[in-house]
Amino acid sequence: MLAFCINEFFYAPEIAQAMLKRQQAEAIVQVRETIVRGAKHIAIDAEQDNGHELQFSQEKNADLLGNLLIVLVGDKDVMPTLQVT
Repeated sequence: MLAFCINEFFYAPEIAQAMLKRQQAEAIVQVRETIVRGAKHIAIDAEQDNGHELQFSQEKNADLLGNLLIVLVGDKDVMPTLQVT
């Protein structure tokens, strides 16, 4: 009877690189999902000021959540802006 044992296993460099990219992409997606859940909780908490609800309009809630997501998920540094109406 013939038996063998694999001590080392190597992928071709192209395959190893593709696998690493996939792992990195999956990690980025998981991190961003966590950030989105956190931003949602921040937006909900922002409505509550020491137990008093501020009653943001649905549009203001959407703006707040959108701005939080842009800041938290974006790949670039934040540039403060002033909105003048």
